[in-house]
Amino acid sequence: MGISERKIRSQEKLRHDILSTAMHMVKAEGADAISLRKIADEIEYSAPIIYSYFKNKRAILNALCNVGYEQLLCNIEENRPATSSQPEELIALLNTLWNFATRENELYMLMYDSGVCAANAVEEFPALRKFMEHLRQSVGELLGEYSLSEEDLLCRTYAAAGLIHGIISTSFFWKTDAKTSIALRNYGINAFINSLTGGLDHSE
Repeated sequence: MGISERKIRSQEKLRHDILSTAMHMVKAEGADAISLRKIADEIEYSAPIIYSYFKNKRAILNALCNVGYEQLLCNIEENRPATSSQPEELIALLNTLWNFATRENELYMLMYDSGVCAANAVEEFPALRKFMEHLRQSVGELLGEYSLSEEDLLCRTYAAAGLIHGIISTSFFWKTDAKTSIALRNYGINAFINSLTGGLDHSE
Protein backbone atom coordinates (compact mmCIF):
# COMPACT_ATOMS: atom_id res chain seq x y z
CA MET A 1 0.00 0.00 0.00
CA GLY A 2 1.45 3.36 -1.03
CA ILE A 3 1.76 6.44 1.16
CA SER A 4 -1.09 8.24 -0.63
CA GLU A 5 -3.43 5.27 -0.23
CA ARG A 6 -2.62 4.99 3.48
CA LYS A 7 -3.30 8.71 3.85
CA ILE A 8 -6.68 8.40 2.14
CA ARG A 9 -7.65 5.46 4.34
CA SER A 10 -6.55 7.35 7.45
CA GLN A 11 -8.65 10.35 6.41
CA GLU A 12 -11.68 8.15 5.71
CA LYS A 13 -11.32 6.48 9.12
CA LEU A 14 -11.10 9.79 10.93
CA ARG A 15 -14.17 11.10 9.10
CA HIS A 16 -16.02 7.90 10.05
CA ASP A 17 -14.92 8.29 13.69
CA ILE A 18 -16.12 11.90 13.76
CA LEU A 19 -19.57 10.95 12.43
CA SER A 20 -19.84 7.89 14.70
CA THR A 21 -19.07 10.05 17.73
CA ALA A 22 -21.55 12.69 16.60
CA MET A 23 -24.25 10.03 16.14
CA HIS A 24 -23.54 8.69 19.63
CA MET A 25 -24.08 12.22 20.99
CA VAL A 26 -27.35 12.55 19.09
CA LYS A 27 -28.63 9.28 20.53
CA ALA A 28 -27.46 10.04 24.06
CA GLU A 29 -28.22 13.76 24.39
CA GLY A 30 -29.91 15.00 21.22
CA ALA A 31 -28.61 16.98 18.25
CA ASP A 32 -28.26 20.17 20.30
CA ALA A 33 -25.49 18.48 22.33
CA ILE A 34 -23.16 18.22 19.33
CA SER A 35 -20.16 20.52 19.18
CA LEU A 36 -16.97 20.10 17.20
CA ARG A 37 -14.86 20.69 20.30
CA LYS A 38 -16.69 17.97 22.26
CA ILE A 39 -16.13 15.59 19.37
CA ALA A 40 -12.44 16.52 19.28
CA ASP A 41 -12.13 15.77 23.00
CA GLU A 42 -13.95 12.46 22.63
CA ILE A 43 -11.76 11.10 19.82
CA GLU A 44 -8.61 12.79 21.17
CA TYR A 45 -7.83 15.02 18.20
CA SER A 46 -7.31 18.75 18.17
CA ALA A 47 -10.28 20.94 17.28
CA PRO A 48 -8.54 22.43 14.18
CA ILE A 49 -8.24 18.92 12.71
CA ILE A 50 -11.97 18.34 13.19
CA TYR A 51 -12.68 21.71 11.56
CA SER A 52 -10.60 20.66 8.57
CA TYR A 53 -13.17 17.91 7.92
CA PHE A 54 -16.36 19.74 8.90
CA LYS A 55 -16.47 23.51 8.98
CA ASN A 56 -19.29 23.68 11.55
CA LYS A 57 -21.99 21.76 13.40
CA ARG A 58 -24.42 22.10 10.49
CA ALA A 59 -21.97 20.31 8.19
CA ILE A 60 -21.83 17.36 10.61
CA LEU A 61 -25.62 17.20 10.94
CA ASN A 62 -25.96 17.28 7.15
CA ALA A 63 -23.43 14.45 6.82
CA LEU A 64 -25.35 12.37 9.36
CA CYS A 65 -28.58 13.02 7.43
CA ASN A 66 -26.92 11.85 4.22
CA VAL A 67 -25.77 8.66 5.94
CA GLY A 68 -29.34 8.06 7.12
CA TYR A 69 -30.90 8.65 3.70
CA GLU A 70 -28.38 6.29 2.10
CA GLN A 71 -29.13 3.59 4.69
CA LEU A 72 -32.86 4.02 4.06
CA LEU A 73 -32.36 3.66 0.30
CA CYS A 74 -30.36 0.46 0.81
CA ASN A 75 -33.14 -0.92 3.01
CA ILE A 76 -35.74 -0.08 0.36
CA GLU A 77 -33.76 -1.89 -2.34
CA GLU A 78 -33.27 -4.91 -0.08
CA ASN A 79 -36.99 -5.13 0.73
CA ARG A 80 -38.34 -4.43 -2.74
CA PRO A 81 -40.88 -7.15 -3.73
CA ALA A 82 -39.69 -9.73 -6.25
CA THR A 83 -42.62 -8.85 -8.51
CA SER A 84 -43.41 -5.20 -9.10
CA SER A 85 -47.11 -4.55 -8.54
CA GLN A 86 -49.21 -1.97 -6.75
CA PRO A 87 -50.12 -1.40 -4.01
CA GLU A 88 -47.74 -4.14 -2.76
CA GLU A 89 -44.59 -2.24 -3.78
CA LEU A 90 -45.82 0.96 -2.13
CA ILE A 91 -46.76 -0.94 1.02
CA ALA A 92 -43.29 -2.52 1.12
CA LEU A 93 -41.68 0.92 0.77
CA LEU A 94 -43.76 2.35 3.60
CA ASN A 95 -43.12 -0.66 5.84
CA THR A 96 -39.40 -0.20 5.23
CA LEU A 97 -39.65 3.49 6.12
CA TRP A 98 -41.56 2.66 9.31
CA ASN A 99 -39.11 -0.07 10.34
CA PHE A 100 -36.14 2.20 9.68
CA ALA A 101 -37.69 5.03 11.70
CA THR A 102 -38.44 2.65 14.58
CA ARG A 103 -34.98 1.09 14.57
CA GLU A 104 -33.08 4.37 14.08
CA ASN A 105 -35.51 6.79 15.71
CA GLU A 106 -32.96 9.45 16.72
CA LEU A 107 -31.36 9.40 13.27
CA TYR A 108 -34.76 9.43 11.57
CA MET A 109 -35.90 12.50 13.53
CA LEU A 110 -32.61 14.22 12.71
CA MET A 111 -33.15 13.38 9.04
CA TYR A 112 -36.56 15.05 9.22
CA ASP A 113 -35.72 18.04 11.42
CA SER A 114 -32.34 18.90 9.88
CA GLY A 115 -32.77 17.24 6.48
CA VAL A 116 -36.29 17.33 5.07
CA CYS A 117 -37.03 20.70 6.69
CA ALA A 118 -33.82 22.30 5.38
CA ALA A 119 -33.94 24.84 2.58
CA ASN A 120 -33.29 23.17 -0.81
CA ALA A 121 -33.30 19.78 0.92
CA VAL A 122 -33.61 17.64 -2.21
CA GLU A 123 -30.67 19.45 -3.81
CA GLU A 124 -28.52 19.21 -0.69
CA PHE A 125 -29.29 15.53 0.00
CA PRO A 126 -29.14 13.39 -3.18
CA ALA A 127 -30.32 10.26 -1.37
CA LEU A 128 -33.41 12.12 -0.11
CA ARG A 129 -34.19 13.12 -3.70
CA LYS A 130 -33.81 9.47 -4.72
CA PHE A 131 -36.18 8.38 -1.94
CA MET A 132 -38.82 10.90 -3.03
CA GLU A 133 -38.41 9.67 -6.62
CA HIS A 134 -39.07 6.11 -5.41
CA LEU A 135 -42.15 7.29 -3.55
CA ARG A 136 -43.45 9.39 -6.44
CA GLN A 137 -42.94 6.50 -8.88
CA SER A 138 -44.87 4.09 -6.63
CA VAL A 139 -47.66 6.63 -6.13
CA GLY A 140 -47.79 7.31 -9.87
CA GLU A 141 -48.06 3.60 -10.67
CA LEU A 142 -50.84 3.19 -8.12
CA LEU A 143 -52.74 6.11 -9.63
CA GLY A 144 -51.93 5.24 -13.23
CA GLU A 145 -55.60 4.73 -14.14
CA TYR A 146 -56.37 8.34 -13.30
CA SER A 147 -55.46 11.29 -15.51
CA LEU A 148 -53.46 13.42 -13.08
CA SER A 149 -51.36 16.45 -13.77
CA GLU A 150 -47.75 16.38 -12.59
CA GLU A 151 -48.59 19.03 -10.01
CA ASP A 152 -51.47 16.98 -8.60
CA LEU A 153 -49.34 13.85 -8.44
CA LEU A 154 -46.57 15.69 -6.57
CA CYS A 155 -49.06 17.26 -4.16
CA ARG A 156 -50.53 13.85 -3.32
CA THR A 157 -47.07 12.36 -2.89
CA TYR A 158 -45.90 15.09 -0.50
CA ALA A 159 -49.17 15.27 1.43
CA ALA A 160 -49.30 11.52 1.91
CA ALA A 161 -45.63 11.44 2.95
CA GLY A 162 -46.46 14.07 5.58
CA LEU A 163 -49.30 11.91 6.83
CA ILE A 164 -47.11 8.84 7.36
CA HIS A 165 -44.42 10.95 9.06
CA GLY A 166 -47.05 12.38 11.40
CA ILE A 167 -48.12 8.90 12.49
CA ILE A 168 -44.49 7.83 12.99
CA SER A 169 -43.92 10.93 15.14
CA THR A 170 -47.06 10.20 17.14
CA SER A 171 -45.75 6.72 17.92
CA PHE A 172 -42.46 8.24 19.13
CA PHE A 173 -44.12 10.98 21.19
CA TRP A 174 -46.50 8.69 23.03
CA LYS A 175 -43.89 5.91 23.37
CA THR A 176 -46.40 3.30 22.26
CA ASP A 177 -45.80 -0.38 22.94
CA ALA A 178 -44.96 -2.82 20.15
CA LYS A 179 -48.56 -3.95 19.58
CA THR A 180 -49.90 -0.40 19.39
CA SER A 181 -47.03 0.66 17.14
CA ILE A 182 -47.86 -2.12 14.66
CA ALA A 183 -51.52 -1.12 14.71
CA LEU A 184 -50.52 2.51 14.10
CA ARG A 185 -48.25 1.46 11.26
CA ASN A 186 -51.02 -0.53 9.56
CA TYR A 187 -53.51 2.28 10.06
CA GLY A 188 -51.03 4.82 8.75
CA ILE A 189 -50.27 2.85 5.60
CA ASN A 190 -53.96 2.24 4.89
CA ALA A 191 -54.73 5.92 5.49
CA PHE A 192 -51.81 6.88 3.25
CA ILE A 193 -53.07 4.76 0.35
CA ASN A 194 -56.70 5.83 0.82
CA SER A 195 -55.65 9.48 0.90
CA LEU A 196 -54.03 9.16 -2.51
CA THR A 197 -57.30 8.45 -4.30
CA GLY A 198 -59.41 10.85 -2.24
CA GLY A 199 -61.65 12.93 -4.46
CA LEU A 200 -60.60 11.14 -7.64
CA ASP A 201 -62.76 9.43 -10.20
CA HIS A 202 -61.94 7.82 -13.50
CA SER A 203 -63.20 10.84 -15.46
CA GLU A 204 -60.30 13.01 -14.22
